[in-house]
This record gives sequence, C-alpha cells and structure tokens, in this order.
Amino acid sequence: AVLAHDPAAPDPGAVAPPRDAAGLVRQLLETLPEKERLIIHWLDLEGKSVAEICALTGWGASRVKVTAWRVRRKLGKTALRLRLQENAS
Repeated sequence: AVLAHDPAAPDPGAVAPPRDAAGLVRQLLETLPEKERLIIHWLDLEGKSVAEICALTGWGASRVKVTAWRVRRKLGKTALRLRLQENAS
C-alpha cells in the first residue's frame, strides 16, 4: 500500500531550529566556512590569543580580528533568524 503524503506533516529532511543554547551554537558553527569556524572556535571556545591564531594561520592580527568581528556579526544575524523561525512554528 502506498501512503499518501500529508502536506501538514513536518518535512523529515528539514532541519529544525534547536531549542537549547548548545544546539544553537552547534548549528550556527556548522553554517560557517571552515576558516571562519576555526577562528571563532580558537578564539571563543578554546580561548587562544590572536597571536596564537596568527601563528596557526599565517594571517596578520588585523585579519584575525576583523574576521572574528564579521563572523560574530553574521552568527548574530543567523541566530536571530533561527529564533524567529522557531517562534513562528
């Protein structure tokens, strides 16, 4: 027997917005390109200094700081969008 698709049923392939902070952070980090994800991971999760990240990446301090600032801003916008989606459902 073939089951009819219920259009009101949730899409099993859709990614639901997470309901906890850790899940939100994980989902946000997964949206980033690898280099951006690494910069934020090293700075904010591992507590590495800008100088340490410069040594790891070969980037200058300004590039590390600007990248981190831009990524944090992008993550903030993405988090807001996810929360709005969650509240709409």
